[in-house]
Amino acid sequence: MGDDEKEILAQIRGGSAQRQSAIDSLISKTKLQHDIAAYISMKGGDGDDEKMIFHDCILAFVKRVFTDHHFVLTSTVDAYIFGIAKILWLGHMKSHKKHLETPTVDIPEGDYSMWQSLVSKKETKDVLHHILNHISPKCKEVLLYWAGGYSMDEIANLCGYQSEGMARKKKCECLKSLIKWLQEHPQYIKELKQ
Repeated sequence: MGDDEKEILAQIRGGSAQRQSAIDSLISKTKLQHDIAAYISMKGGDGDDEKMIFHDCILAFVKRVFTDHHFVLTSTVDAYIFGIAKILWLGHMKSHKKHLETPTVDIPEGDYSMWQSLVSKKETKDVLHHILNHISPKCKEVLLYWAGGYSMDEIANLCGYQSEGMARKKKCECLKSLIKWLQEHPQYIKELKQ
């Protein structure tokens, strides 16, 4: 893994400003965007599909790096994101019942099954996004770091809390807030269980 890759991963795992900078940097990769667009076009997609898949795979990559503290990149960022694009396009085609040959995807086996799960659980993902959008951005950030396996000490540093104890207290407050909202909207719990 080169220095550019290490820097992108560090930015994604940093604060929200650093993460936004990483997203902007990834979105501005014109060669990657062109390669993904060419692949989607070759597989029968149109301009809207190309844009949708490009943005979705950038967000999926950022989410993976952000939430999985133990994730290690074994290829270049561009190759990994291109692999995600292939899997997302396959999922899109399957959901629209279009004919598509199975792509060759250059993603390690464990990652492939994780992305397949992501594609098949799009509805669950949409429900989770909706739920998380009903808590404060700071709570969302703390809970995502926590769900990603970050220690309370790391969360304190990343979110700007003075101590591990303050981060732990914030996590508890955020969980209570989330649970309260879910109790008031039980239909979302049912949707997550389906």
